[in-house]
Amino acid sequence: MLNNQTIFKQLSARAKNWVKTKPMLVFIWIALYVLAFCFVQVFIHTLDYPNPTDIHKTGFFLALAKSNTPQMLALLLGIAMPSWEQLRASRGLKAVLAISILLIVCKVAPCSYDFYLNDFLFWDNAILLLIAVLTVCHPFFLLLFVLLSLSLLGHFSSIFYWGYTYSYRILFDILTLSITYMLLKKRLKLSDYDFIYGVVLIHTVHYFTAGLGKILISPHGFEWVFYNDLSQLLRNAQLRGWLHQFPLVQQRLLELPKSVFLAFQAATLMLELSAPFFIKRKQLAITLSLILFMHIIIYMVSGILFFVWMMVDLMLIFVLYSSVEPIQPTVLVQKWYLRVVIILTLVLTPTYVIPLAWYDSPYQDFFEIEVLCENGNWMKFDKNNFGGYSYLFLHDRLRCMSTRKHLSEDGYSVSDFSTLIRLRTIEPTQIQAYLNEYGISLTNEKCSESISRFLSVFFTNYNESEQYKRQSV
Repeated sequence: MLNNQTIFKQLSARAKNWVKTKPMLVFIWIALYVLAFCFVQVFIHTLDYPNPTDIHKTGFFLALAKSNTPQMLALLLGIAMPSWEQLRASRGLKAVLAISILLIVCKVAPCSYDFYLNDFLFWDNAILLLIAVLTVCHPFFLLLFVLLSLSLLGHFSSIFYWGYTYSYRILFDILTLSITYMLLKKRLKLSDYDFIYGVVLIHTVHYFTAGLGKILISPHGFEWVFYNDLSQLLRNAQLRGWLHQFPLVQQRLLELPKSVFLAFQAATLMLELSAPFFIKRKQLAITLSLILFMHIIIYMVSGILFFVWMMVDLMLIFVLYSSVEPIQPTVLVQKWYLRVVIILTLVLTPTYVIPLAWYDSPYQDFFEIEVLCENGNWMKFDKNNFGGYSYLFLHDRLRCMSTRKHLSEDGYSVSDFSTLIRLRTIEPTQIQAYLNEYGISLTNEKCSESISRFLSVFFTNYNESEQYKRQSV
């Protein structure tokens, strides 16, 4: 007869053997990646960012290190990365890392004068580029590159109380995943194909979440497909100047039957929800190609270009076709339940994914930025003139300084289905009365103060530049 101690030993032995199975090891890897991602997000948001005066004197990276010395040393000295020779990295792994690093360098390094910091950040950009090149010598520099580039982006976001990083978020997902993969490769017996399929899975999970968001904002699960009017997004883009050089193209797009938009929306939802569940090379290549085509259609209709995401799609298609097929399929291909568990883990992790889902409404609300010159003339100011800070003004985020009511923050969408139905039943002359009754105030004192402080420093430096003198004449 077995006693309790014998039963406990047997259960412990079975548990140890189960933990050592390939599916469990891969899940441990992904779980540790999620923890690393959350840790990095917390770290970046808790950094003590230096003020513009200190940065102008010493440069951003040096000023950041001075104000956060313990944190920097803890991160840089606390992790020992294996060398490339020890990793025996494949061409597919190196291609994914090289392309991701190149896209981040192009995205992060400011290409114009930073009027807020009153500096070109030349040496900071040179250091970032040098570290990117040094990743060829040792993977340790990859960790350093992620830390410094995220810190620089965190500086742009720290000026305001929000941070919009979704456009390049996938690139840091890939690099964070690669760092955890390199640290755990030998201990968990992972292969480079595990990494490549892990990247594909994490990339497609973002699309899956967008599809899930479309279902969640639909009272019965299908309203987004049948009631969303994509032509309203096109009309909003027209008001903002999109395709104004091609009026015939505008007219042809607006004349398309509603069934065409409905078919595109239904296909988009099906593609997003099914993307993480394709496993074979041809299936993945076709799926990523269709996603790429979807981005092109969205760009044609609205002018919204998901450039980084499109580049990642092309990169993964290239890597999947150029890599040598392994003799034994990876566990992410073999075990369907493992993919389901990982998808649920990523979706349910707080702040990990952002469900991009809304209804394109007939309510159009936008504004332009104008500045008052010293000579008393008003001058239109392009958002792109803010350089690295321009993305902070996308989707008209200055609504937090507005005193009137609005339906949404971006001015062209709503997430509530009943609000969409109401908007379709009222006349344009009744919009203001509707806003007074159902609209919300987006005024935020903290936001307004941070924007005013930023604009004061920015335009003080901008007024002294030759660019201002040319434009204000």
